[in-house]
Amino acid sequence: MADDTKPCSRSAPCSGDARQPLSLEELARPFVSDLPDVDEGATALREHIVGQQARLRDIERQYAEAEAESVDLRHQLSEQEGRAADLERQYVEAEAELIVRHQQFRKQKHWAAGLERLTQVKLRLVASRLVFLKSALKNLRVFFLTRGAFRWQQKTLALELRKARGEFRNAQEAVSDIEAVLRHLEDERVEQTSRIDGLIRLIAQQEMVVAAMRREVAQQRGRIEELMREPVRDQLFEEQPLVRLARSYRRDPWWPELQSLRRISMLHFETLYLLRSLAARTKDAIIEVGPYIGGSAIALGRGLQIGGGGPLISVEMGGSYPSHAVPTNDIIADLKSNVEAYGLTGVVHIIEGFTTDAAVDPAVNRILDGRTIGLLFLDADGNVERDFELYRGRLSRGSILVYDDYITEQAPEKQTTIKAWVDQAVASGIVENLGLYRWGTWVGRYWG
Repeated sequence: MADDTKPCSRSAPCSGDARQPLSLEELARPFVSDLPDVDEGATALREHIVGQQARLRDIERQYAEAEAESVDLRHQLSEQEGRAADLERQYVEAEAELIVRHQQFRKQKHWAAGLERLTQVKLRLVASRLVFLKSALKNLRVFFLTRGAFRWQQKTLALELRKARGEFRNAQEAVSDIEAVLRHLEDERVEQTSRIDGLIRLIAQQEMVVAAMRREVAQQRGRIEELMREPVRDQLFEEQPLVRLARSYRRDPWWPELQSLRRISMLHFETLYLLRSLAARTKDAIIEVGPYIGGSAIALGRGLQIGGGGPLISVEMGGSYPSHAVPTNDIIADLKSNVEAYGLTGVVHIIEGFTTDAAVDPAVNRILDGRTIGLLFLDADGNVERDFELYRGRLSRGSILVYDDYITEQAPEKQTTIKAWVDQAVASGIVENLGLYRWGTWVGRYWG
């Protein structure tokens, strides 16, 4: 008896399969209805470009203001340095004057002390002579004349002594005045040094601001150039099998959260939405390699919450990438933090390491626990052949394959490797081509 059973095919899955793969029509059906005929993405893109150009003008204005402030601070610093140099000159002059005054003071002090000693000696000598004359002279008139001469000499010596003491006090006051000037200049020098140090710090901070704004201006110009090229590149993404589903993301209630993923993912909204949509339409497990800090993992996790499939296993090598457009100092820590922030800790199973590490694949198998893989997303080092062959035996028939960087200007070596494998696999019939989506992510299905 002839066997009338038709062979399995993509359009007609095997009748004995426990769970039939979705048809392409079912897979491509949008989650939302009443989609417009116009490409909302293109309209939004034009609006986005206008907004980014306005943002660029604002950044350029801020940059010019920051540069002007930096110039003003440097001018203030120059003035303050001139003031500091003038204070230093005054201080040096005051120090020299103080030395001269100290010398004069010591001389005056020495002279006044000598004069006082001499005066005392002379007074004692005159007084002794007066006593002698008083007893020796019988003539009273001579005695009085002699006593008058003594008093006149005493007054003369007293005047000289007062003069010497006055000059000594003047010298002492002059020294005190110069010392006060020096103290004042020293205080001003300290204050001026503090002002200069403060200005230097401000200038350093301002220069960092200017440098950051210069980078931001360059990045913003780059973004606009990239956006201006996108309408041309979009021709690559037209008429794709899943394009209507991919471009319905703005009409989906998930759109607000999808927008929030931009800060932690470099994938286009189309690709992130496709990941969520395709994950929602698989009942099997999902493996992703290279979730980075979690944008794709969150999209896939949300899909599993809708469709009820799973588990979702994310294999990430970790490390840091502070210079990335989406920077991180700790990939694993940020991945876990973001997954937790979106409430998906119990959905996303994170395994740290390379797919080929000895401990990684056993850990994957423990989580799979015999389940097949319904969706494989690869966004790692570009060696898709290695990872495809690693998981091939666990892929369900008709499972979804999603490979990022099929087209990429940033990593041409990855593009070459990925494109070569995909094109050969499609040509050989191993996989079905489901199209290319912005910004260069390929989607297909595995048929074995």
